[in-house]
Amino acid sequence: LLLTEALQLKPTQQTTPLPSPTLRREFVGKFALLAPLLILSTAFGEDSEASISYREFNELLLRGDIVGAKFLGSRYERCVVELTDGTQVPIGEGYPLESSVSDRSPMKVQAQLRNAGIPFTVPFRLKKKDGKFESE
Repeated sequence: LLLTEALQLKPTQQTTPLPSPTLRREFVGKFALLAPLLILSTAFGEDSEASISYREFNELLLRGDIVGAKFLGSRYERCVVELTDGTQVPIGEGYPLESSVSDRSPMKVQAQLRNAGIPFTVPFRLKKKDGKFESE
């Protein structure tokens, strides 16, 4: 029944033109350039003026303006510090990421906080299995 109805359908005379291959290449090329920027802006937040640099973090640490910190990510890719006025700001430019070819590491930031006596938290993703907690 559907086959006979489909055979009775007539194609429409109006067709939409397909974009030229060069236009598609331009679009894909521009998208390939912009996609990483879009992903990074959504992953790390779009308000870059709300973050502090690693140098500013060190100055605030020496002045005693930091009361706590929270590390985010499985390898502590981000650190959000709480200031004495209660605001929370992430450390942005210059924050040390884990590197296999240098001694840069977020563990240095943890050591600085520990030496200054400032409490910090790290994420633990544990799930309960048979009454015991196991890491994922």
